Amino acid sequence: MVQTWISAGVAAEWTRGFADASGEQRDDGHPRYKGTRGMTTIAEHLARDLDVKTGLEATELRRGERGWEVAAGGSTHTADALVLTAPAPAALTLIDRNVIPLPTESREALESISYEPCIAVMALLDGEGAVPKPGGVQVGGDPLFWVADNRKKGISKVPAVTIHAGPEWSREQMPEDGEKVAALLLKEAKDYLGPGVKATEVYRWEYSMPASPHKEQFVYVEGPRPLVFCGDAYAGPKVEGAVLSGLAAAERLLEVQ
Repeated sequence: MVQTWISAGVAAEWTRGFADASGEQRDDGHPRYKGTRGMTTIAEHLARDLDVKTGLEATELRRGERGWEVAAGGSTHTADALVLTAPAPAALTLIDRNVIPLPTESREALESISYEPCIAVMALLDGEGAVPKPGGVQVGGDPLFWVADNRKKGISKVPAVTIHAGPEWSREQMPEDGEKVAALLLKEAKDYLGPGVKATEVYRWEYSMPASPHKEQFVYVEGPRPLVFCGDAYAGPKVEGAVLSGLAAAERLLEVQ
């Protein structure tokens, strides 16, 4: 599948290893890939023939005789099956808010999934950053976990870095003011920032990394109008786990349709 994305020009191999905290390059022979214009490039390619609605919040769910009805952005959308790929706590909140019954086994599976948080800071730099090639440093600590140079990675025309904080620090700082959080994390990452920082944006990623994923690739709720929960917290994290989970869920739906 990745090879088809590469052939289509939407993905490319980035590197086979990163620098560690000491700046030493570690080549482990395992390829890491990137979207050629960022990770959304791949999603846009996959959705090129689909009618996709973005920027809408699903507020109501109804499981009726004609199928699922989802209210979002002032419109109602209908479907024969419903797939929820949001993090398990958010998906459960939506289900419970709309009084959708779940089998005990399914609920217990979803409630058993937990996540580590991550605060990310995007920083626009005054000049070239100091992240070593190929543009990533695996610090692996707390508060500083990961730093990427987006221009060296090849997805930004201007010098910019992405800084990820570790889970414990992120959990402690999640409610704090954005300017304070950015200042603290920029201080920790100062050795990678080059001459200076022009602007920052803070992202609070509450469900960043699955800490206790579900052992199966999806949670399937039987019925004439199926309901499926899937994503990167089902039998494998990161992009690879999310893709495999989605494919397995789709195969199951095709079997019953």
